Amino acid sequence: MAIWMNVFIEAKEGRGNELAQSYAERCPDIRNEPGCNQFEFYRSIERPDFFILHEEWADEAALDAHRLLTQQQGVDTSHLRKGTHHREYISVS
Repeated sequence: MAIWMNVFIEAKEGRGNELAQSYAERCPDIRNEPGCNQFEFYRSIERPDFFILHEEWADEAALDAHRLLTQQQGVDTSHLRKGTHHREYISVS
């Protein structure tokens, strides 16, 4: 069963460009991970420090493998984000 995930992220004030650059550098590699059907990072036109990360994975196992790889690589953008981010998972059958 495919998994879609939307993550709503707000950058700390004035850090939007850095956050956008961080994802721009990582997105191509993530798109090549096994089971990744789509991985896009969108920036709001009206609120330049607000972003939506849209991910589509073939199944839960592919998403779990991505999470593990991200952890192993030590990827952490929390210093660029304002507070916590909100995730919505959607299963597609």
